[in-house]
Amino acid sequence: MSTKLSTVLVLGDPQPGAPWLEPPFGVLELERHGFVVVNPRRRASGLLKRVRDVIEHRTNMLVEDTVRGVGVRADWVLALLDNNANLVLLLKKWGLPPYRARRLAVLVCWATERLQRMAPHERQNQVERLNSADVLFVLSSNQIPLLESFGVAPGKTHFIPLGVEMSYFNPGPAPWEERCGVVAIGQDEGRDYQTMFEALEGTDLQVDLYCAGWNLEGLELPAQVTWRGTVPRDEYREILRRSKAVIVPTREFAYPTGQSVALEASAAGALVLSTSTTALKEYFEHGVTALLSKPLDPDGLRQNLLTLLEDEDRCREIATRGQERCRERFTPQAMWSAAARHLTS
Repeated sequence: MSTKLSTVLVLGDPQPGAPWLEPPFGVLELERHGFVVVNPRRRASGLLKRVRDVIEHRTNMLVEDTVRGVGVRADWVLALLDNNANLVLLLKKWGLPPYRARRLAVLVCWATERLQRMAPHERQNQVERLNSADVLFVLSSNQIPLLESFGVAPGKTHFIPLGVEMSYFNPGPAPWEERCGVVAIGQDEGRDYQTMFEALEGTDLQVDLYCAGWNLEGLELPAQVTWRGTVPRDEYREILRRSKAVIVPTREFAYPTGQSVALEASAAGALVLSTSTTALKEYFEHGVTALLSKPLDPDGLRQNLLTLLEDEDRCREIATRGQERCRERFTPQAMWSAAARHLTS
C-alpha cells in the first residue's frame, strides 16, 4: 500500500461501448490504496481527430492521451497495454521531460509473444524500451522468466490477475437449467477455430460462432457451425448470460490469449471449454472450474463437448465453481490490490 497520497496518470481508453469501466480495467480501484487516479479524456474532434487517428494508426502510439498527460502532476504513469505505452516509453528512454522524471508502470499483454518472433536487433530495441519502465505488470506469471531471458531486468516484472467487472458480467435472473445453446467467441490472433471444427466432427452439437471474418480465412465452416460475425458489447454480455457453454479454443501463446472471454463467460455463469495453455492454466483448472483440452487436440475438445451433452449436472457444478472462483480471485479489486504493492513511493 502506498505510504502517501500519490497521483497515477493512466494512459488507456475505456473499451468502446463499455462505460462501466471508466477508466479501463477498473483501475479506479487504486484509489482504495491511497492513489489519485487521473485519466485524460480524448477530446479531439473534426479534422484534428482525423489527423490524430491517422498518426496513431501509422505509429502505433497513443499520441493524444500522452500529450494531454504532460500537464498532469503525476507521481506515476500507468500505461494500460503495450500499444498505449509505446510513446511514453520512447520519451522516457530518451530522457525527455516531463516523462523522464515520472515513474512508469506498464501493463504488458502481447510483448512476450511478439519478442519471440522478432529479429535479434528489433528484440534488443524493444527490450531497451521495456527496461526504461520502472515496473512491468503481466497477466500470467509464466511470462516473467521469458521476459528476463530476453534481457528485461530481473525483478522488474510482476504478475497481477486480470479482473472482471462482476457487477456487469453476472448470470442474470435465469437459472442455468434454462440456458440453451453453445457459442464460440473471440477474434484475437490466438484463436484456433480449426481445432474446434475438427472436434465437432461426429457430434450433433450446433454452435454459433462470433468472430471476425479474418479469423476464418482459409477455413471451411462445418454445416453445424453458424457464423454470426461480431456484436456490440451489451449483446455480447447477453449471449454469455443465455448460453450454457462458451468455447474458447486457442493456440499456445506466451500470454493468456482468450482469458477475457473465458473469464467473462465464467463470471456470467456459463461453462467454459477452453485450451490448457500454460498461461491460461493460472486462471482455470480442468474439471473444477472449466473443461480444458490440450492445444491442437481435437479429440480432447470433442470429449469435453460430449461431457457437455451427456452430464449436465457435472457441467452445471463446474460452471458454478468457475463463477465462484471469478468472484474470489479475478476482480478489479484483486487486480489492483496486487498492483498497488509495487507502486511504492
